[in-house]
Amino acid sequence: MKRKNKYYLLTLIFIILCLSVFFICFFKKSNKIELIEKSNEGLSLTFSTLNQSVTHQLKLDNSDVLVVDSLVDKGTLRLSVTSSQGNIIYTGELKKATEFTIRIKESDLYSVVVSGRNTSGAISIQKK
Repeated sequence: MKRKNKYYLLTLIFIILCLSVFFICFFKKSNKIELIEKSNEGLSLTFSTLNQSVTHQLKLDNSDVLVVDSLVDKGTLRLSVTSSQGNIIYTGELKKATEFTIRIKESDLYSVVVSGRNTSGAISIQKK
C-alpha cells in the first residue's frame, strides 16, 4: 500500500510541474518594443508586442497642442494624459489608424501614459 501511495504522490507532483511549465510558457507576456524616443517635445513608440505601460513626463504650457498619431495593427492601445494635480486631460482607447490633437489649457507637468495588452503598432505624441 505504501508503494502505491508513493506512486500517486510522484505522479501528482509530475502533473503539477508540467502544468506549471505550460502555464508559464502560455501566459508569458513578453514585450517587443523596437523604438522608444522620449524628449522634451514628446514620446514615440514602435512595438510588435506591448504588454506594459510606458510613462513620460512633459512640461506643457497653456495653448500648447499635443498631436497624437497612432497606428494599431493588433489589439487596443490606451492613452492617458494627466496633469500633476490629477486632472485627466485625455483618456481613451485607440484602434486602427488615429490622428487627433489635445489642446492644453493650463501650464503644468503632464504624465503621458501609453499602455497595451498584446498590442502591435506605433504611436507618436508630439508637442506643437
